[in-house]
Amino acid sequence: MAGLNNIEPNIYGSVQPTSQTWTVVTRIDGVSNAFVNLFISAKVEQDRVRVAVKPRAEVLNAKHYILYDTPISEDVPLQISNIGLNSNDEIQVWSLQGATAFNVTGVTLVNLLS
Repeated sequence: MAGLNNIEPNIYGSVQPTSQTWTVVTRIDGVSNAFVNLFISAKVEQDRVRVAVKPRAEVLNAKHYILYDTPISEDVPLQISNIGLNSNDEIQVWSLQGATAFNVTGVTLVNLLS
């Protein structure tokens, strides 16, 4: 039987990955689910970014991308809202120049009764 859920607001992570290196910005552990918002802000005139949402145990591949080589400029940040994450899902990010910040906020849904 489904139980009562507790909603907890969070800042899940903030990273500025090294150039062309996949970095985990957040991972949902335990028995929680979450709805998150991803904010992407370039620190240079132009950069290209990739974002993937995937189960922790899976190897990253094309089916996980929600952005791929998307151009971003310092005067136009991006926001992706209401990304649903299950337990053990993660968001990985990548930046061509290593000059873009990624920030994740949202709410954790904790099952109080099972």
